[in-house]
Amino acid sequence: MLDASAVEGDKTVTVSWLPARSCHAPIDSYTIVGQPGNLTQVLPATATSASFNGLTNGSAYTFTVTVKNAAGQDSASTGPVVPGTPWAMRESLGLGAASGPSVASWSASRMDVFYTGSDSQLYHQYSDAGAAWSAPEPLGGILTSAPAAVSWGPNRIDIFARGADQQLWHMYWGGTHWGPWEPLGGILSSAPAAASWSADRLDIFASGSDSQLWHMCWTGNGWRTWEPLGGVLTSSPTVAAWSTNRLDIFARGADNSAWHRWWTGNAWGGWALVGGTLDSAPAVSTWGPNRLDLFALTTSGSIQHLSGNGYTWSPWQSLGGGRWLADPAAIARQLGTVDIFGLGSESATWHVAYKPV
Repeated sequence: MLDASAVEGDKTVTVSWLPARSCHAPIDSYTIVGQPGNLTQVLPATATSASFNGLTNGSAYTFTVTVKNAAGQDSASTGPVVPGTPWAMRESLGLGAASGPSVASWSASRMDVFYTGSDSQLYHQYSDAGAAWSAPEPLGGILTSAPAAVSWGPNRIDIFARGADQQLWHMYWGGTHWGPWEPLGGILSSAPAAASWSADRLDIFASGSDSQLWHMCWTGNGWRTWEPLGGVLTSSPTVAAWSTNRLDIFARGADNSAWHRWWTGNAWGGWALVGGTLDSAPAVSTWGPNRLDLFALTTSGSIQHLSGNGYTWSPWQSLGGGRWLADPAAIARQLGTVDIFGLGSESATWHVAYKPV
């Protein structure tokens, strides 16, 4: 079956597809048609992408790829894509991912990305001071979910994931070496989420076998037991900490909308509706008090975004971004910019930088 995706730029869209397979006759050609405008390219059997230039920024386009051979033809269409969306940069980290990514940062110049590979173990890549991304580093484990990563200080990263036994597993980077995987219990029905509001403090969230939100934490001298926090989750949760004793947790509910719960230092707020129609788990980032940016996939696989202060929210805005295939991840290393990571076609991990208004 043919599959097609599209990525936008300034007045341009690049359409990509995996090579078609045929058991009988060889592939003759690919025809790519963009609408509106009946924009057409006919390319040879070796082609896997086509670029359309001179498009109108802000206008939605849809592209159909048709492959032909002596036995017939097959077609696939992209979702709507809008040239000129506000990406500060876009890059691929390479192939090999089998899950959505997670990202952690211990400084404004450092990002560490983690994902589950096709062999079910954890993989790690990093970029420091704008340098090229490192080669994938295998870190073992048998993961049955995307990982969650968080840093509470320089040269410290904690990683969490669901294992083959459905419980939570944990490993860490301590500055000189990776610690071993350790089990932390629970019965998870989703990937975990992790946040830290201060040194040596970790808060972990996941959906349990009963589809409600569960929470456990590390307080500096030991792990607290899991506690239930209610809700009916249909996605993995996501969490951000904008200051000491503040946590904001989001998840998709049974109505496919985003829902929000928060910790203020002495009490949990009740579940509150944020709204929207989500086709993935949400991803949240914060660059300071009273600022939260929420991202999720649309039904066409593109990125949508809203922002707020934890109590009031902007409308959801479509950002395009091509077609992503798994839950995104987001982090704000500095005021005014959010780095977003996601899984694209051909098992590639993608990174885009976005400057919210």
